[in-house]
Amino acid sequence: MAKPNCKCKTCGKEYHFCLKCNKNKPNPLPNWHINYCDENCKKIFDTVVRFNCGSMTQEEADKILSTCDTSKFASFDQDIKDAIKKIQKKDKPKTTLFGDEKKKDSKDEA
Repeated sequence: MAKPNCKCKTCGKEYHFCLKCNKNKPNPLPNWHINYCDENCKKIFDTVVRFNCGSMTQEEADKILSTCDTSKFASFDQDIKDAIKKIQKKDKPKTTLFGDEKKKDSKDEA
């Protein structure tokens, strides 16, 4: 097997990919294989970039990521991990320091 010459931008996996050799194959792989080890990692990276650029909402990104295999999360690039955590973060219901809003309103009226 050939020496690894590529490293996945999402999960960090090292692998071999040769554009010249790939062109001569009967069923060549897409050229994006130079940056990502598989379609799953490409999809994760693309989703994170689109979310970070503002061309995708948190809900849209979360929906796409829910269809991805994130079992290799521990090996993901730190920026990818941080973005996924931000995308998957659910806002907690807002609470006040004084408890229930009705109680706060009734104190203001008194």
